[in-house]
Amino acid sequence: MKVWNIRVTDRNGFDSYSFFQEDQPTNQQLEAIKKIYQNSGRYFPEDIEDIEVEIKSNFDNQNIPTYEQLIDHLKDKYRIIK
Repeated sequence: MKVWNIRVTDRNGFDSYSFFQEDQPTNQQLEAIKKIYQNSGRYFPEDIEDIEVEIKSNFDNQNIPTYEQLIDHLKDKYRIIK
Protein backbone atom coordinates (compact mmCIF):
# COMPACT_ATOMS: atom_id res chain seq x y z
CA MET A 1 0.00 0.00 0.00
CA LYS A 2 1.31 3.47 -0.82
CA VAL A 3 1.01 6.70 1.10
CA TRP A 4 0.07 9.65 -1.12
CA ASN A 5 0.85 13.20 -0.05
CA ILE A 6 -1.28 15.88 -1.66
CA ARG A 7 -1.41 19.65 -1.41
CA VAL A 8 -4.47 21.86 -1.78
CA THR A 9 -3.41 25.42 -2.65
CA ASP A 10 -5.53 28.55 -2.62
CA ARG A 11 -4.94 32.30 -2.21
CA ASN A 12 -4.55 31.86 1.55
CA GLY A 13 -1.75 29.30 1.34
CA PHE A 14 -1.99 25.51 1.30
CA ASP A 15 -3.14 22.46 3.24
CA SER A 16 -1.34 19.12 3.09
CA TYR A 17 -2.96 15.70 3.46
CA SER A 18 -1.84 12.09 3.28
CA PHE A 19 -3.81 8.92 2.64
CA PHE A 20 -3.30 5.22 1.85
CA GLN A 21 -4.12 3.89 -1.60
CA GLU A 22 -2.36 1.40 -3.85
CA ASP A 23 -2.75 3.24 -7.16
CA GLN A 24 -2.05 6.86 -8.03
CA PRO A 25 -5.02 9.09 -7.24
CA THR A 26 -7.15 9.75 -10.29
CA ASN A 27 -8.09 13.16 -11.63
CA GLN A 28 -11.63 12.38 -10.50
CA GLN A 29 -10.42 11.87 -6.92
CA LEU A 30 -8.42 15.10 -6.97
CA GLU A 31 -11.39 16.97 -8.43
CA ALA A 32 -13.62 15.60 -5.64
CA ILE A 33 -11.24 17.12 -3.08
CA LYS A 34 -11.30 20.41 -4.98
CA LYS A 35 -15.13 20.39 -5.06
CA ILE A 36 -15.27 19.97 -1.28
CA TYR A 37 -13.10 23.07 -0.92
CA GLN A 38 -15.14 24.97 -3.51
CA ASN A 39 -18.42 24.13 -1.76
CA SER A 40 -17.14 24.90 1.73
CA GLY A 41 -18.39 28.50 1.73
CA ARG A 42 -14.90 29.76 2.58
CA TYR A 43 -14.33 31.43 -0.79
CA PHE A 44 -15.60 34.36 -2.79
CA PRO A 45 -17.00 33.28 -6.19
CA GLU A 46 -14.02 34.80 -8.00
CA ASP A 47 -11.59 32.70 -5.90
CA ILE A 48 -13.22 29.30 -6.46
CA GLU A 49 -11.28 28.49 -9.64
CA ASP A 50 -7.95 29.40 -8.02
CA ILE A 51 -7.94 26.23 -5.89
CA GLU A 52 -5.39 23.62 -7.00
CA VAL A 53 -5.00 20.02 -5.83
CA GLU A 54 -1.74 18.26 -6.65
CA ILE A 55 0.17 15.13 -5.74
CA LYS A 56 3.39 16.13 -3.98
CA SER A 57 4.92 12.70 -3.34
CA ASN A 58 4.30 9.09 -2.45
CA PHE A 59 6.09 6.20 -0.85
CA ASP A 60 5.54 2.52 -0.31
CA ASN A 61 4.14 1.90 3.15
CA GLN A 62 6.00 -1.42 3.32
CA ASN A 63 9.25 0.55 3.51
CA ILE A 64 8.30 2.16 6.82
CA PRO A 65 10.27 0.48 9.58
CA THR A 66 8.90 -0.59 12.91
CA TYR A 67 10.18 1.24 15.95
CA GLU A 68 12.58 -1.61 16.72
CA GLN A 69 13.91 -1.60 13.15
CA LEU A 70 14.42 2.16 13.32
CA ILE A 71 16.36 1.86 16.59
CA ASP A 72 18.56 -0.89 15.14
CA HIS A 73 19.19 1.19 12.03
CA LEU A 74 20.12 4.27 14.07
CA LYS A 75 22.40 2.28 16.36
CA ASP A 76 24.17 0.83 13.34
CA LYS A 77 24.37 4.12 11.48
CA TYR A 78 25.55 6.24 14.40
CA ARG A 79 27.65 3.77 16.35
CA ILE A 80 30.85 5.11 17.75
CA ILE A 81 33.84 3.70 15.94
CA LYS A 82 36.74 3.07 18.32
